[in-house]
Amino acid sequence: MKRIAESVYCFITIMIIFFFFLPTVSALNSGEGLKPSSFLDLLETEDYPSYPNSDEAQLLRWDFSGDKTYTFDYYQKGLASTDSNIFKNQQDSDTAVSTEGRGKLSFKSQNNHTAHMVLEDFVITLFIPSGKDSDPRELKTNQSPVVVQGVKEDGSMQTSDNSYEILMKLFFPLPEKAVKPGEELITPVSIPFNFMGSPLNVKGKTSAALTDFVQINGKKCARLETVIDISEIEIPEELEGESKCIFRGNSVSYFNMDDNCFMEGKLVLKISISIDVPTPGMTVDGKENKMEMPARMSMAMESDNFISIKFKESNFNN
Repeated sequence: MKRIAESVYCFITIMIIFFFFLPTVSALNSGEGLKPSSFLDLLETEDYPSYPNSDEAQLLRWDFSGDKTYTFDYYQKGLASTDSNIFKNQQDSDTAVSTEGRGKLSFKSQNNHTAHMVLEDFVITLFIPSGKDSDPRELKTNQSPVVVQGVKEDGSMQTSDNSYEILMKLFFPLPEKAVKPGEELITPVSIPFNFMGSPLNVKGKTSAALTDFVQINGKKCARLETVIDISEIEIPEELEGESKCIFRGNSVSYFNMDDNCFMEGKLVLKISISIDVPTPGMTVDGKENKMEMPARMSMAMESDNFISIKFKESNFNN
């Protein structure tokens, strides 16, 4: 059970917490009473000088014309715990791990106002508890490069799966239209959700606001704040069991208005997932399985995540 949980969390960390969110979230959650992220104090650690404000609406867009590459340092860390009643007689039914990862994130324009988003040189370390009196074990992996094609200048994507686009907007929150300082835009969002094989959706919203103008390395930057709340799910009466899935978080980003690219951004994201369903009947070689199992299966996972990107360099070859 512990090995399974470790593998699942490693996969979730790499695939969910970096834009490449699982196309279908597996059913799971305990959303009520979800505590705020423990990483909230990391969101605002800089004190940049103010830049003269403008009351005019600002349209914020990447510049993917010509042959341009924007490169960022990428960093993430997280905490996660899992629980299940299936193997309660085993000591490892509850599992808690932490992670830390670093890599290089690039946006490479394709001369057609779209870009490839590339994560490479990504190394992630899992810290796995090994006992009360022992230091955590470390599992370090070098991940293969991951490429997402068709990123547009407004942050939308050329893909039939909106999960990728939603996660892109959480990390790089460009408002859908021109916004004035202090103006808040609310956008409905929906994430695919797989409940025991039935394709459902978790619904919610993100709110983004242009809160200030600051100066970073001599560049005029727009400060953007985003609040994420995706937690509404309706289980059809035909489906037996209970399940919830909650994504809640906050981000602070700075968009370079002189060069039309992000300068930096930080995101905290709390995820709580669980499932409670009747235990299915099982047979082995045509005979009823005699292994003692609870009447209902319940599993839960909660993760707390922090991600930051910081502009490193740009190359313009046009």
